[in-house]
Amino acid sequence: MLRKLINKNQKLKSILLKIYQHTIEDYQKYRRKKTFQKHGKEALFRIDDAFREIGIVYWLEFGTLLGAVRDRGFIEHDNDIDLACFFDDFKQEHEKIFLKYGFKKTREFLIDNGSFGREETYTYKGVDVDIFYFHKRDHEMYCHLFMPQEGQGWRGTFRDKGDFLVRELTYANAGFNKMDFLGRNFSIPADIEQHLSASYGKNYMIKDKNYSNSIATNVRILKNKFGKGYLYA
Repeated sequence: MLRKLINKNQKLKSILLKIYQHTIEDYQKYRRKKTFQKHGKEALFRIDDAFREIGIVYWLEFGTLLGAVRDRGFIEHDNDIDLACFFDDFKQEHEKIFLKYGFKKTREFLIDNGSFGREETYTYKGVDVDIFYFHKRDHEMYCHLFMPQEGQGWRGTFRDKGDFLVRELTYANAGFNKMDFLGRNFSIPADIEQHLSASYGKNYMIKDKNYSNSIATNVRILKNKFGKGYLYA
């Protein structure tokens, strides 16, 4: 009886659906955060072991890099790990090595079937590790990030196998330095101040609860390229 009443009242149904979605999303965020607090460091060290076996250059990037430099740890609200390597170093067989260390590929974005750009997500004990692939261009390097079309959302775009908008982020390429992070040495961009300022503003060392990525100075939307997103069980 109650279900029939709700189905007849579209406004009530919409309200209840939003309440349900927000409740589920809040719980999922809570669970992801607790999982990250428990296994985040372990996941980072395991992926480091995997990259060491692969033998290619990789570095801390985005939120993980900011946390390492500013907080000397993971950012308080973070629930995943951001790493980067060079696009030209990508090989399909790397997935087997990641799997050997307990990582399963759960998501990827491809531009032109991967020939132009890619981003991958591997998961270890519930912790997501995002790998961003950078191209080299003279004294610069750049990668691609993805976002859903306006009004579609992540779930809808994945479900409908739609086109994700492509953001291209460009940084100086001045090589890498080593820094101690959580008891291990990791590579970070040598021009760290310029690198972090480009994404997080000149005051990146000051925590900002109202931060928006709209302040980034190194981003452009590619008008003639789109990404395809794939989810794996």
